[in-house]
Amino acid sequence: MRSALVVSGGGFQGQALVDMLACVDGVRTIVADLYAENINRHRCAGFVQVPPLADADGFAAALVAAINHHGVGHVFPATERELLPLSRLQAGLAASGVDVAVCDTGLLEALLDKERAGRLLADAGLPVQQPVAPAGHDFATPLFGKPRRGWGGHGTLVLRDAAGLASLAASGADSGYVWLPFVESFVEYSGDFCIRRDGAISPLTVRRRERTSGGYSIISVSERPEAVIGILEATTRLLRERGGRGLFNVQVIVPEGGQPFVSDVNPRVGTSAVHALLEGNNLAGFYIEPASPRPAPLAPVRSIRFLATAAIPVLEQRPRGLVLDLDDTLLDHKLWVASKLGLAIDAVASAWDDPETIHEVALRLIDEGERAALIDRLAAHFDWEESRRLQLLEAYRAATPAQAPLYPDVEPTLTALHQAGVRLALLTDNPVPGQRAKIAASPLLSSITTPVFSRLAGGEKPRLAAFQAAAAALDLPCSSLCMVGDNYFRDIVGACRAGFAHAFLLQRGGGFIQSHPALRRQLGLGLDEGKVHVVDNLYLVRSAILGQQ
Repeated sequence: MRSALVVSGGGFQGQALVDMLACVDGVRTIVADLYAENINRHRCAGFVQVPPLADADGFAAALVAAINHHGVGHVFPATERELLPLSRLQAGLAASGVDVAVCDTGLLEALLDKERAGRLLADAGLPVQQPVAPAGHDFATPLFGKPRRGWGGHGTLVLRDAAGLASLAASGADSGYVWLPFVESFVEYSGDFCIRRDGAISPLTVRRRERTSGGYSIISVSERPEAVIGILEATTRLLRERGGRGLFNVQVIVPEGGQPFVSDVNPRVGTSAVHALLEGNNLAGFYIEPASPRPAPLAPVRSIRFLATAAIPVLEQRPRGLVLDLDDTLLDHKLWVASKLGLAIDAVASAWDDPETIHEVALRLIDEGERAALIDRLAAHFDWEESRRLQLLEAYRAATPAQAPLYPDVEPTLTALHQAGVRLALLTDNPVPGQRAKIAASPLLSSITTPVFSRLAGGEKPRLAAFQAAAAALDLPCSSLCMVGDNYFRDIVGACRAGFAHAFLLQRGGGFIQSHPALRRQLGLGLDEGKVHVVDNLYLVRSAILGQQ
């Protein structure tokens, strides 16, 4: 398992990187941020609080310590502020095998200065606006002022007459700006891409910024005007030649009735670059995976960014023990079943007619929720004789995948709880040999959890005997335990009736069981008392139990 560190990643600007890295198999995301309480620490494997950038030595030392502790292989900046500090650490970290996704320091210093960046682009023949000297300007066209070292729309000014300029000069606030002709009516495009350490350039996502709020694009539409594409591709080549590395966001303005020009080059991820991910263009994934296959053509989309609210329950007291369901709570059950069946098909059905069709039908049945009668349904679909059905059934029972497909949030959550002294138990239904095989295929579960098999404990969930057996295995009373499971009527109702202090109903996308809120309300057990909490990942469970640890 590899780790990636997102620096200053706790806020809104870090979300794009967190979303991208969550889609890369085998990568744990660690967030480093100045503020202990932040939105993304509850969505990632780990969190590190770092000193403010003003404390340069302390900031650098905290980052290096976090990189060493978490085995970080890639470092991504989330905002403008940490680009130069990271570029100065780059050579030393590279010697330790750590890649920092930032440009060379010389190029960064130029790109972070709007005046120098404009000259760099103009000297390369790229279309940009020519700066205007405000003194003596006739204001037939208003002036647009950008802070030389600003980003986004922060601190920009529009001056429409000489009186406004005089007032600004009188206040002493007129210095430090690049002054440009103000464009009243235009269409704005953003180009999102990355340049890998080996110089490879990712596919280019181009989006029209349809609606902005607070300087951020909240509605974007995939569009690829030929003139805009040409400018962006030339910009990517220039950046690569000058030492550009990492993720970029380049903005192009198309004035009404005029020619397009580059308005900004941001040498870091665009805040709304999740649009690229929705197109199928994972920029952080491309940077991390140098051997990744050529991506499929990008799918044009219209993306809308929502503010989402996650509820982290406030528990009256920390549970001393946590009891967890296995299938679709810790282990991706559909992937496990598909892997077992794939092994069985390879073992006995590869010589049968059209094994690819057998596999396709099997995946459809699994995705539709078939488990217990999977082989029977396959046999019925293909009208197999009994001997063939039994042959595949025996091969399926004998097949054991080499590794259990645990969800990405399992290892960091269970490890953190275990280290904090919370006792952990598994409480699982289904035939015992099959469940033992799943646990054995995961060293993590084998080493830090106590397995309890309900069929050996007096009956499957929701019978009280199963939950009482889990409490006995942990040597704790039920009143000090918390349950986590995906099945409301088995896991949650059973835990509440057994006297557990709290229960988390975990609803993951793609699981076999998708609980219906209206059906839960008809029973209501534990809901009115505030004992049952619905979450969509284990990081929220970790946050609720450990608080700010």
